[in-house]
Amino acid sequence: PSLTSLRELDLSHCPGLQLSLLERALPALRHSLRSLSLRNTDHLLNDDAIAVILSRLALPAPSGTTALISLHLGTSTRRAARPSPPLSDHSMRVIHAACPSLQSLSLHNQTRITDAGLHHLLTPTPLPLSVLDLGLCASLSDQSILSLAAHCPSLRRLSLRNCWRLTTPAVQALLGTN
Repeated sequence: PSLTSLRELDLSHCPGLQLSLLERALPALRHSLRSLSLRNTDHLLNDDAIAVILSRLALPAPSGTTALISLHLGTSTRRAARPSPPLSDHSMRVIHAACPSLQSLSLHNQTRITDAGLHHLLTPTPLPLSVLDLGLCASLSDQSILSLAAHCPSLRRLSLRNCWRLTTPAVQALLGTN
């Protein structure tokens, strides 16, 4: 028996979870799964693993995209303690292409994501994001804030906690108070 009607799957904090298991199991969920959380599964939070996971969830052609509306890829692990490099800008391209209906995305503490990566995530066709967690994404700057303001009109919840490179003028522009 399997749970092929499963809509939400939270595998957070599962250090023993193997990519090979997900490769085999996820195709059966490609039509039903709407929410996937891999928080603090640092061994799976790298560019190669995310590409494999999203490809296994992709619907058949012509779509080739996932049905996901919520994806949580944040981590609380300090960078030096991670077993593999964190996500990079490449994963932002993969997520944008694979998840066009994404409404909620957590990239908390994904320190290699840059302004260019966030731009790839938001363009050329903006995702319908209403929730975005970019807390501790220390490589992001004011340019990212301006991209969010320009491409994410439906945002309802945004975390920029501890994004220390952001300045007051950029946040004012985002909030429309300049």
